[in-house]
Amino acid sequence: MKYPKLLILALLTILLIGCNKDDSETTTDPPLLTLKGYTFKRYDTSNSPNLVRDSTHYQLENNRIISSTGVHQITTSPKNSNGDFFYENGKISETNSFREGIKVRTTKFSYDSNGNLLTYSSQELNTQFQETVYHRHRFTHTNDTIYATWQRSDDGVNYDTILAESKMILDANNNRTYYEAFDVVNNDTKRTTSTYDANNNLMIEDSAFLSNNTWVPSLRNTYAYEQSTNTFAMINEATYGRQTLMMLYHLQGNSLNNFNSKNISPNSLNQFETTFSDTVVFEINNTLEANSSISNEFKTLFDGVLFSRFTLDYSFE
Repeated sequence: MKYPKLLILALLTILLIGCNKDDSETTTDPPLLTLKGYTFKRYDTSNSPNLVRDSTHYQLENNRIISSTGVHQITTSPKNSNGDFFYENGKISETNSFREGIKVRTTKFSYDSNGNLLTYSSQELNTQFQETVYHRHRFTHTNDTIYATWQRSDDGVNYDTILAESKMILDANNNRTYYEAFDVVNNDTKRTTSTYDANNNLMIEDSAFLSNNTWVPSLRNTYAYEQSTNTFAMINEATYGRQTLMMLYHLQGNSLNNFNSKNISPNSLNQFETTFSDTVVFEINNTLEANSSISNEFKTLFDGVLFSRFTLDYSFE
């Protein structure tokens, strides 16, 4: 089929105008996805394939946790759970946890006029023995050191039992660089010094205990990261604030298979090593999209045998 020359010239002119127009206009980026929640799953590693033992979904608003729903002990005797989070003046003030409709834990936060955490208290119900245990952490802020006292109460009013006394140092970015605690019950003193990279990722933790007035090294943990954004740490900081996260960091416990650094480091953790034992190996798998983690998997192996496994999966809209 033959086309008149004038028609061909007209078509070429339209195409050229269209191309020039596209080149001169700024392309609109697609809208950013909104983070709506995440699901934590812990697995029973005694079976293959692994079965989900506990599963909890956390609902988010403006990246902060507002509620949770879950099922626990799925592989033995399933129990439903749920929780809620409350905020005042932009800071977390209270959380509540329920199991089978019964409140089993309440935590409360109080602050001074500068927004510094003053007290962190918890009330826990032991449903088996129908006993309630009360704990309170009181903080005193000075120019360069934060002092803390951990107390226990039988009635939630009189906190007359001291469990531990500690002190910590936060740097200008609210990274906890030093933590020292005297365990009143066991009569021992331990410390942890921590270093961070330029992006506030925890890189090295050195632990030691005091013996005859001499600090004896006991453990070193070393971490490495990807360039991607650690979605889990972003949620934690939006929920609690970095200063509060660091002041309560030690309450997570010392279990290596918890990968505690993931809670506070802005980049995605991809390697963890420890001097605890040569037989312990850690595996971390991150699934990324748009340079942010959309799921994380953490495994711990002893002598090549899978000991623990848990995952974090994030939902967007």
